Amino acid sequence: MPIRLRLAAAFAVIAAAVFALGSWAFASGLSSAQLRLIDSQLTVQLTQAARYLPSGSATGRATAPYLSPSGDYVIQLVDPGGHIRGRSQDARAAPLITAGQLAQARHGRISVTNTADEEGTRIAAAPLDGHPGWVAVAGESLETYDSTQSQVTRELAAGGAAFVAVAGLGACGLARAALSPVERLRR
Repeated sequence: MPIRLRLAAAFAVIAAAVFALGSWAFASGLSSAQLRLIDSQLTVQLTQAARYLPSGSATGRATAPYLSPSGDYVIQLVDPGGHIRGRSQDARAAPLITAGQLAQARHGRISVTNTADEEGTRIAAAPLDGHPGWVAVAGESLETYDSTQSQVTRELAAGGAAFVAVAGLGACGLARAALSPVERLRR
């Protein structure tokens, strides 16, 4: 194999590695930023969760009203006994978080990613203000997040392939130009 092709191949491999590292950093940063945005939106929903308290909630015996939160959020209010006492219209009757996560949420705000109805869901839970032992739970589907992440991955892969091909061709041309005096001397 001619030296110019070996140089071009080495440059293309290095370019691919650098592009892959940069792509990973970009995708990780985007993912983190998206999750922070979702978490901040869920925090807003948690602060407004008290509106889902049924009348007579102090006894914990009232039937939960079915209100619709703005956006694609589901809200649940869990009493000290672990029973759902208030929820939004689209929220399922089963708890969105596990018993262990519920115990953690009674002491402070948590954010987790769980699977609900066979779909990734970002969930935030925190103690319900003014109601000791109660926990407000807000969840949002990760369908848009997953779609964005897969689209970014596809586009970075296509862009990376084009970048490596152009870099390899450019390196081949540069190696040919740089080594042409050596070729002339060799002949």
